[in-house]
Amino acid sequence: MSETTIRLESMQPKHSQSLIELLIYTFRNHFKQCQNLSNEQLTHLFEKRLESSSNESSTHRIIALEDDKVVGTLCLKWKPELEQAKAKNVLFSKEMVQVLGKWDFFKLALSLHLLKHEPALYECYIADISVHPEHQEQGIEPLLIQWACDFAKKDTKFDLITLYLMDKNKDTARFFEKFFFRTCLQKKSFARSVLFDDYQWNYMTLPLK
Repeated sequence: MSETTIRLESMQPKHSQSLIELLIYTFRNHFKQCQNLSNEQLTHLFEKRLESSSNESSTHRIIALEDDKVVGTLCLKWKPELEQAKAKNVLFSKEMVQVLGKWDFFKLALSLHLLKHEPALYECYIADISVHPEHQEQGIEPLLIQWACDFAKKDTKFDLITLYLMDKNKDTARFFEKFFFRTCLQKKSFARSVLFDDYQWNYMTLPLK
């Protein structure tokens, strides 16, 4: 069996379709509000989401590639040092209502609102991380996390790197603890329990200084 090579690169438009396929697979398997949406609807959603984030100077997405296929991804967000003009939110638009339908649009908008975290000043936040199940045993997640830690440590404005995890993801929490992340806050939410089947969410941090 030949050894495959995984390389990390900053997200480029040419990899959008492969990345969207990974995001659809991940979100469909983790979030029940996506179960009734078609691949075409989710493709449109993630196209708009990537379009929106590409215009933000306070985000950075990295992808893990095997050949030219995206098999993993991680997105970092932080608070911009200067106030920026708010870009038009392409996700919450009449177009998206027409694509998704009113009820699915409402559930998805509420879910995204509940998942949203506004990083504090000097905080580098892991907004999402995803690895395709068929590539889980190739050490991609450690590569992505180590890249995120190195990225944050190189920028002197960051004091800590953070993320939120569902409480039921015990194995994932133990994985992050190997990188010296620790749970410092627990949030409980009935709305999140209805939408994501988990009442408690854990805020994990890694001090950088």
